[in-house]
Amino acid sequence: MPSLDLARWAIVGVKDETGVGRMAEDLRRSLDPIRQLVAPSYRGNTNHAAGSDCPLALESDETLRQQLAAFQGIIIFEDTDWSRQAVRVAHAAGVKTVHVVLWEWLRFYVPEWQLCDLFVCVHGMAEKTLRKLGFRRLARLVWPLDLSQLPQREIRGPAREFAHNAGLLEKEDRKGTAITLEAFRSVPLPDIQLVIRTQNAFALPCDDPRVRIESQHVEHHGDLYRQGDVAVQPSKCEGLGFMILEAIASGLPVVTTDYPPMNEYVSSSHLLAATRWGKSPAEQTSYIHQAHFKIPKVSSLARCIQWCATHDLEPISARNRLWAKETFHPEKVRREWIVALERLLS
Repeated sequence: MPSLDLARWAIVGVKDETGVGRMAEDLRRSLDPIRQLVAPSYRGNTNHAAGSDCPLALESDETLRQQLAAFQGIIIFEDTDWSRQAVRVAHAAGVKTVHVVLWEWLRFYVPEWQLCDLFVCVHGMAEKTLRKLGFRRLARLVWPLDLSQLPQREIRGPAREFAHNAGLLEKEDRKGTAITLEAFRSVPLPDIQLVIRTQNAFALPCDDPRVRIESQHVEHHGDLYRQGDVAVQPSKCEGLGFMILEAIASGLPVVTTDYPPMNEYVSSSHLLAATRWGKSPAEQTSYIHQAHFKIPKVSSLARCIQWCATHDLEPISARNRLWAKETFHPEKVRREWIVALERLLS
């Protein structure tokens, strides 16, 4: 049985400021000295490979085979042309393949996924979905969230300022920005405020003087959680859910949707917005039938916001910090991943 050599493993993924780019960064930090084969970003803003990183050799199957043959295994995140090519070529070369599943966009019928040696599920929703789709080579692992990159907030008393991180606002509004705005406006408390942060300019009509909209790029993701007493993130759908996980890990109480994986991270009923009956089809649903949105009720979200504005949040803030410290302990998480990879080689 070959022994695990992380220097001969590679993350195959983008190196940019998207969620999957952040995932590659987190895993790279946790599994050092693992390398990265940098794939092209669909947003066109790939950072240059540096150090032990190098571009993914996509010129032909043969050039990719020569590149991958030097590795024990590769780890991928996305369902793209280049990720499927990497899995197919790696399998033919005898290189182990690990897929960290973004459950909502996985095209389960693609033949390359049957070649994967292991699917990593970072929450129960991913595991449940993959089992339902017929996959069995699964491992449930904690995501290696880096707490050193996040502020440690201590929230005391009722909330006065609420913060919503919309990310890149798009028509489908996955993060529930419009719902957040509508719910906040219905809360009859004059001394609370809402800050909505977006990475792109987007028309959000609002005549409420309590609401402030900021459209700007934040250089470091930890800065997203330095403002506000409560994070309001009523997502319709989440793959990993950085803006929920990181807010909790920073000590912020988080109001979110009572639907997985969001309610796997937040358990208090006071912070969970009930959803409408049924599911709303997501984009690409004709090709990926498990992709769907669960829409939070505006009235329920408003009640959650009002509860946070009228109750002491110190116990929740303290509980969040303790949970993060225990869950994302770097040595423990690294060891869990290493054990999973060692079993794969046995």
